[in-house]
Amino acid sequence: MLKGIIFDMDGTLTMTNEFHCMSYNKLFQEFDRNITFEEYYREFIGKGAIAIIKEKLAGIEYDMNECLRKKVLYFWDLIENEKEVPLVEGIVDFIEYCNQQGYQMTVASGASLESMNRVLKRTGLDQYFKQWFSGHDTKANKPAPYVYVKALNFLKLSADQTIAFEDSIAGIKSAKSAGIKCVALKTSTMEEKIIEEGVSALISNYEELLERLNKNQNYLKNILINQS
Repeated sequence: MLKGIIFDMDGTLTMTNEFHCMSYNKLFQEFDRNITFEEYYREFIGKGAIAIIKEKLAGIEYDMNECLRKKVLYFWDLIENEKEVPLVEGIVDFIEYCNQQGYQMTVASGASLESMNRVLKRTGLDQYFKQWFSGHDTKANKPAPYVYVKALNFLKLSADQTIAFEDSIAGIKSAKSAGIKCVALKTSTMEEKIIEEGVSALISNYEELLERLNKNQNYLKNILINQS
């Protein structure tokens, strides 16, 4: 029986992956390297900052802690100064639907906790969740399962009572490794790659999901028993 929903944040609740790419690019340009949007979405989306910095700055001497500090500051500056931080279409209506159904909800992201705090507060989504969890605060970030395990423990639910929403391959692997059925959004990752991961459902946004629920009120519940 479906009792809980766990969301990723960037690309799943908010359209903020572009801001992450821009902040990484600003950092890497200090080392005469760069990262394009295409490269970020193809190779790095959903991965933790340490893994991205290690790969992009391979062969260069650098201070990891200083790089992490700068990347985060660049990201925060973009979030705070942007006129509007866009949400994934239909997310507020879907959250309200989940509340009506009595589903417990939380967020499990690969971003740092402070970045999560800033993004969720800046967009007003913080009001919908009692607590959220960062992969930075586990022994290994996504695609490892640990942040999803923490979220399940917080909800006091088992994996077979829960559905995860993700937009990246690393995130999908993380949720599935924790035993959670995953609905993927096509906001950040090529559809073919998502399909290769064997997700339980694929949507463009939450407006599309709500349309499916309007036609079949058991759509999400059926995902748990492979009848979606």
